[in-house]
Amino acid sequence: MIYLLVGIPLLFLGTFTRVYDVTADTCFWVDGLSRSANCFSKGSVVPYLFKWAPQIAGFALILWGIRLSRAARQAKENQPPT
Repeated sequence: MIYLLVGIPLLFLGTFTRVYDVTADTCFWVDGLSRSANCFSKGSVVPYLFKWAPQIAGFALILWGIRLSRAARQAKENQPPT
């Protein structure tokens, strides 16, 4: 359950991050959280890391949480009767 609770905000953080190019910079902006854009030099991968890393981590945590909850439910169903 904790994996789901941590994964969902990370997924939303990556979803609401916008990456765009300015003349000499590549900038990213988080809708609703950022006051101004954070810019890095042209060709930098840092803005894309802020966009894609939370999405990948959030998606992986959600899938891991689903897998663990299914395994726990299956283990509970397969207990011998007392």
